[in-house]
Amino acid sequence: MRRRQLARSPKRQPLPHSIKKYSPADLQQGLKRGTLFRAVIRYNASDTSQAFATLPGLSHDILIKAMAAATGTQHLLVSGRVLQWKDGMECPTAEVRGSLGQAGDLLSETAACLASEGITQGDSFDSKVMACLPQTPWRIGEEECVGRRDLRSARTFSIDPPTARDLDDALSIQELGGGSYRVGVHIADVSHFVRHATELDEEALTRSTSVYMVHNVIPMLPRLLCEELCSLNAGVDRLAFSIVWDMGADGSIRSTWIGRSIIHSCAKLSYLHVQEVLEGREPADCPGLTPVVLTPGHTWEEIKRDCLALHALAKALRAARFQRGALRLDNTKLFFALDKAGNPTDANRLVEEFMLLANTTAANKIADVFPDRALLRRHPAPSPSKLTQLAGQLEALNVTLDVRTAGSLQASLERLRATHSDANLVSAVTQMVTKPMTTAAYFCTGTSEDASGWGHYALAAPRYTHFTSPIRRYPDVAVHRQLAAALEVEAGAEPAVALQRWGCPEAEELERIALHCNERKSAAKAVQDGVLYLHLLQMLERKPHACWAVVVGVGGPRYLDVYIPLIGKELRVQVSDLVAPGPSPRNVVGAWDKQDMRLTLSAGQQEAEAEWAKALRPVVVAPGVESACLPLTLRLLSQLPLIVTSKTRGDGSPAYLIATAYLAGPAVTQPTPMLDQA
Repeated sequence: MRRRQLARSPKRQPLPHSIKKYSPADLQQGLKRGTLFRAVIRYNASDTSQAFATLPGLSHDILIKAMAAATGTQHLLVSGRVLQWKDGMECPTAEVRGSLGQAGDLLSETAACLASEGITQGDSFDSKVMACLPQTPWRIGEEECVGRRDLRSARTFSIDPPTARDLDDALSIQELGGGSYRVGVHIADVSHFVRHATELDEEALTRSTSVYMVHNVIPMLPRLLCEELCSLNAGVDRLAFSIVWDMGADGSIRSTWIGRSIIHSCAKLSYLHVQEVLEGREPADCPGLTPVVLTPGHTWEEIKRDCLALHALAKALRAARFQRGALRLDNTKLFFALDKAGNPTDANRLVEEFMLLANTTAANKIADVFPDRALLRRHPAPSPSKLTQLAGQLEALNVTLDVRTAGSLQASLERLRATHSDANLVSAVTQMVTKPMTTAAYFCTGTSEDASGWGHYALAAPRYTHFTSPIRRYPDVAVHRQLAAALEVEAGAEPAVALQRWGCPEAEELERIALHCNERKSAAKAVQDGVLYLHLLQMLERKPHACWAVVVGVGGPRYLDVYIPLIGKELRVQVSDLVAPGPSPRNVVGAWDKQDMRLTLSAGQQEAEAEWAKALRPVVVAPGVESACLPLTLRLLSQLPLIVTSKTRGDGSPAYLIATAYLAGPAVTQPTPMLDQA
């Protein structure tokens, strides 16, 4: 919420069009979370104990109480709690809970992102939670080895981002001869430390997920666990939950073993190290790349051979998965390189493929043994009508999409990439295809009798779950418990006894856990995206960028919807905001051809507004971007160069992206800083 002193009257003031609109349902979520969404607060200067918050999209203001803590500071960000909104109440009531800092300050805005999603936890944990942790120094005792397979002799290593400290997973591979391999996926055995119904378990469930931001991480578990005792660090024995397959060179599965284990990782590799190997280079020859430290008894040549073998198998698994009808939508992802980082696609896909296989294997096991109470993750198919409508629009532009199945859509996108050299167009079409897609969600199979609705559309998997990231996702912890119980049942235990022993809840309670985890995962993603957006706005305010945009929607003569591949953002550009450059900058007018669905932009007769003329100042020009000339005719999938920057109104309301056309005029060419595409 944003506080500013206005007149005594509670008369509504207009809000910036950029602020997200909210519905009564959003407020109900705010009531449930104990948070109030961002709003403009107006208060009576003679009685600061009461004020009104205005949220766009709501017909009623929100009555705010207990304003004294926020009195006296302009443009102050405060957190608030919706108290009640009963039937018949003219407006809901809320209270201010505390100050988050000054509007516009990056740390304060980050705190506001967290508060708006109900994320109030930080790095620290309650003393009762910490009391659940083992005493340090901790070592694996003999009693903890009972029932575990000793895999410490297997050459095992982790592959993660360079700065990762919470290592959930590790891989191993052994050549068996005759073109066969034994591949292991080893996952941190978090459920050994996070026991059911303890304070630690309750806190992990409450948080449900780690929250990753540009500068820091809010962990789901205390750092002693996520960075030390659970993390599969190199050079130390660790408890794991392993899935081991014997498979052919074509990725065909010949046998599967699932069980708890003890492993000893011999190296911590980064994606950068593995990518160098896959491309035939030595990581040691790459400037700035941290050398790999191996534990005694292993050589770099062995590690390289393992990486290449895993890569070959991953490619075979991937090909088979897409042959079954899987879909992958690679949208632009924005990240800020606060240190040296990269995005080695092949190395990422190597790890991804085996994690997908492990998740699918775990899903099949728990669903087979406990068909009425397995925790799975489903991805419903998108609306056929929306995809068909999109396909019709694109067909008129000679872009053919077969949207009958996920597999046919994937094949269409692959053909598009193969036949169109324009990466911006392919990126925009991918973004348009993403819009009709639904969101994947956790659920309990006991609440969905029809097993045909359990599947994951994008992965073309009839069953899928999350097993591979228990350090940062609570559902994975729950799945580990179900998997342990399932293995006991297969060994002869009574299902009810095994489920109780591992703390697996009844179906109704499991569904509540699933819904909570869905909500917390959505909140964490909103924070991650929101903080990235804050950093983007800050950078673009300092250094406006000229870059290509692709038209993904035309609203007659008034506006364009464009997708900007460089930053992975969609933006509405008002024609009235465009500026024709020259000694005296002019406005731009649009002429709409309804029959051909084309918009022609040309210079108008009025002088451009000063605030938009400022956008013509020197900008950073992305490689390959050239200014355009008026008149300019645009339609769906047309490309136009834009100058993108950010703007604040000076009243404490949030900053937002703005853009104007990059038309013929002077500009300064510089390297594009900090932005990259994934």
